[in-house]
Amino acid sequence: MATNRLRRNTIHIAVAFLTLELSLSLFTPAQAHDTGELDEFMNQWTQQADISLTPQLLEAYDDMADRHPAYFGRPIYVSSSPSPPSRAMGSDVEQWRALVAGHFAPEDVDRALCLMTYESGGNPDAKNPNSSASGLMQIMGSWASVYEVTREQLFDPSINLYIAADLKARYGWTQWSPYNRGLCH
Repeated sequence: MATNRLRRNTIHIAVAFLTLELSLSLFTPAQAHDTGELDEFMNQWTQQADISLTPQLLEAYDDMADRHPAYFGRPIYVSSSPSPPSRAMGSDVEQWRALVAGHFAPEDVDRALCLMTYESGGNPDAKNPNSSASGLMQIMGSWASVYEVTREQLFDPSINLYIAADLKARYGWTQWSPYNRGLCH
């Protein structure tokens, strides 16, 4: 009888301890990712998105962005020189103003042109040698299937700007790394 009572009390204590441990873990905040880990996530995410942009991949991005708004939602650092760099590649960015204005809201035109300066220098044939980013706004090749166009069509200025404007409307300016570095604000 005493052995059964001891066994029962031991089980109750073990259950109480596990319940307490579990409830404490629910209120303990998760360890945040440091900038290096977030950079690594973005590198891996970009490589995967470059192959195939899936709903699960977009969900993973949204989840990380929700949990790390300082990394995803505002610039990582602010540039000391906010003016666009002079680029010696391709055609002049300003020639695309009317087409940009046809796709972006009036208040977004100058920012889009500034980002275009950093992304392609206004060269519609620009191709990132390290990824599938293509065209005026350097749209990732994986977006082609989402928008039901070919990767070659990403070099078409109108298609490229249409996708860029839609991405901006859905996800904000953080789709472009110059913006995340504090440029074109």
